[in-house]
Amino acid sequence: MGAHNTATGASAPVDSAAAQDFIARWSGTTASELATAQSFVIDLCALLGVSKPGSEADYLFEERGTLVGGRVGYADVFKRKYFAWENKAPGKNLDAALRQLLAYSLALDNPPLLVVCDRLTVRIHTQFNGYPSETHTIALAELDRPEKLTLLRNVWTDPERFRPRRTNRDITDTAARSFAAVADQMRQRGNDAEQV
Repeated sequence: MGAHNTATGASAPVDSAAAQDFIARWSGTTASELATAQSFVIDLCALLGVSKPGSEADYLFEERGTLVGGRVGYADVFKRKYFAWENKAPGKNLDAALRQLLAYSLALDNPPLLVVCDRLTVRIHTQFNGYPSETHTIALAELDRPEKLTLLRNVWTDPERFRPRRTNRDITDTAARSFAAVADQMRQRGNDAEQV
């Protein structure tokens, strides 16, 4: 499949009442990550209409990954060739959660999506080889919007939709052409070619 980055795709119908119930339930929860991480994901899977962890091979809670230096870390949710997911309690540092996932993503076969979540915000980070990383953010309060639900559903069903349009090489080539054009203009203005 070619690069496209049409992450949202076509919006699926939303059960507005279910979405509002989900938002109300989880926006008021202040319990710890440990107490709610799996139930949050199970409820989210039900809202999205996708299977829950444990229902397929290579789609699990608490998938083990070995960190550099031999330590072991766990992705809270892992679906091979799709994503690794790290949950945190509301207000916790999602950048730290991303660093945690990055530390053992290679041991998890380098999934194309790294997802971090504090129940109030879901951040989807892309990591397709040869492409720049992009971040898609979804607030809990937005989960009653069809395009946001579709975006999140694609994490489970079609991670290729998140692949950026341009490769790192495309970006480098564009920059090199820009620098060459500037250098050419400078030479045309009489600047010393060696200095340019």
